[in-house]
Amino acid sequence: MALTEVLYVRFKGRTASFRVPTTISGAQLSLEIPSYATIIGLLSNLLDRKYDPADKRIGMRYAYQASSLDLETTHRWKRDSKSGTIAYHKTNPRKRQVHYEPVLELFLSDVDLYDELRSPKRVPSLGRSQDLARIDYISIIKAKAIPRANLVSTLIPLSLPNTDPNAYDLSIDLSKMTGIMYVLPTDFDVSELGKIRIPLGFRTFLATSKHALSVTGNNLFQFTITDVNPGHDYPWLLFPPEFYLYQY
Repeated sequence: MALTEVLYVRFKGRTASFRVPTTISGAQLSLEIPSYATIIGLLSNLLDRKYDPADKRIGMRYAYQASSLDLETTHRWKRDSKSGTIAYHKTNPRKRQVHYEPVLELFLSDVDLYDELRSPKRVPSLGRSQDLARIDYISIIKAKAIPRANLVSTLIPLSLPNTDPNAYDLSIDLSKMTGIMYVLPTDFDVSELGKIRIPLGFRTFLATSKHALSVTGNNLFQFTITDVNPGHDYPWLLFPPEFYLYQY
């Protein structure tokens, strides 16, 4: 079977927090797995330009050691709708769920990003700007397409009952499905500075748990674990080296 080249990038940090878009009051919860829109934002930050995901494929695995609620105070700014000026508004204290010792693996079909990501324009962050991270390892690796994969700690699109069965490229036994289901934007329009980001589309996704979920379909791949230089603290040592590439 033919091998496919993918760009592998691993990030490590101290903290991470990925806001659940449907919770706007009370404790601010974090997604269990970052959204693909968040990954687009991460790449755009590193490249210092809006990354266009059209015709690209993105895969990921995400894990952390612990989580808790932290009290955070944000300083808010407000844009005047008439003059366009931006001025200090007020503070906003709230509890926020934070992940500790996060690890994010990216599998990118866009291997041309290798040189740019080896020397990023900005510091990586996992969620908020203060959730600083580092690129722990980066390499172009070989992956083999497989018809079935056991997926862990990732985000996959769902085709639910009474929806178009051809809308997605995966098949999951819903009776054995484990994880958390989210409705998430796939990208944002950030073309105008100072304005609220505009979501460009929503889809239903499943954030798979740390227990392997058997999936069949397209865009499933297997790689050789030694190619990603795993250390003793690699979170997926006991799981199959398999991943899904989400098609934009």
